Amino acid sequence: MPKLLFREDLLDTLKDSKEAGAYLEAALRENLNGFLSALKDVAEAQGGMSRLAKTANLNRAGVYRMFSKKGNPAFRNIMLLLECLGYEVRIERARHKKRGHIHYRLGYQKLRKAA
Repeated sequence: MPKLLFREDLLDTLKDSKEAGAYLEAALRENLNGFLSALKDVAEAQGGMSRLAKTANLNRAGVYRMFSKKGNPAFRNIMLLLECLGYEVRIERARHKKRGHIHYRLGYQKLRKAA
């Protein structure tokens, strides 16, 4: 039961675009699998997979497959889904002097509806 409550609270928090952006950025810093899981959480919180698939003009089953344990989404599809959710990925040169240190930054913006 507590796990279910945590999930509901998480999805409620991720309805806020800034909270969701911070969540995605933190997940991206950890690893790719964690990022895909976080992206799935954000998609569910912000309208669901069916709505995301429709916005991205992708097959709903294909979107679900991307997020499955065996899923291996193409980079362009990840970028498309992020864009449909109102986010973009930026690459910045690391400020650290250590070579080989990878730094990601996920930008977020609120999408405006076309008039």
